[in-house]
Amino acid sequence: MLPEDNSTAALPLRVWRHKSIQALLAHHREEDPIALIRRLAREKVQEAKAALWGGPPFEPEDLASWMGIAVQPAQGDIRADARIFPDATGQLLLEYNPATPRQRIRFSICHEIIHTFFPDCYEQARHRGKKTQFDPVHAEFEKLCNIGAAELLMPWDDFTNRMNIRPIDGSLVLRLQEDFDVSIEACLNRVVDLSERACALVMFEEKYSKKELRMGAGSVREFDLGIEKQMPKLRVAYSRPSTRWNAYIPKSKSVPLTDSAVYRCVGLSSFANGREYWDFLNLDLAVLAIELPLVTQRDY
Repeated sequence: MLPEDNSTAALPLRVWRHKSIQALLAHHREEDPIALIRRLAREKVQEAKAALWGGPPFEPEDLASWMGIAVQPAQGDIRADARIFPDATGQLLLEYNPATPRQRIRFSICHEIIHTFFPDCYEQARHRGKKTQFDPVHAEFEKLCNIGAAELLMPWDDFTNRMNIRPIDGSLVLRLQEDFDVSIEACLNRVVDLSERACALVMFEEKYSKKELRMGAGSVREFDLGIEKQMPKLRVAYSRPSTRWNAYIPKSKSVPLTDSAVYRCVGLSSFANGREYWDFLNLDLAVLAIELPLVTQRDY
């Protein structure tokens, strides 16, 4: 039996503007696309497992083949990580950029498979890749496909069975990453997504505050004004809380401790951790931090 998805149960329903999402909701006569895409993905996983699709790691190309989707590396520059479109015979063809890292290819294939869940899949080629300009309407569609991709690549039952065997720490995350052959970021997102504990994934970036920028930080004005050169601080870029996390994490807020694990992990290839009090959250936290490779688009 599939678990009830209560990840958005406490949130008010929002208006989804993308036409493909609207078509999906109208087709299934439902109101919450996140709960719907999770259910459809989990049902597809159960059907594929019954047909002997096994793992972990679960091979996306095998799932695509079972669904009648041809998968092949792109022969030229498709200007995307992957794309899916009907070929001349009407069969769906999924092409991926073979130059991207293996784990990213695996996630991208699952992302494109989720595109087939939408009633208007055949209308145009779909791409997962770089966008030169941020489009919030398109972004909500891509986010929904990423949620579904995680359901395919890291099935809830297999993932939670392994995740719940002990407290979340660096060794557990690395083991899950290896078992499911995914990126660290995708794995951490999935941990937070499925965890019944109060936890949050917070992404930081080096950045000056608006006040620091007005004062000339990071520019030649620092020298013109004779002020001490300032270095950018690690500030909140975005956060993803578990269902039990209830503290507000303000965007652009800086890490409150200079000796925080968030700073100590920079330049390392492993996790840093520590018990820390963060005053802007008024919380004593178990902090687990790792530096992620810079990518052009988030994995989840």
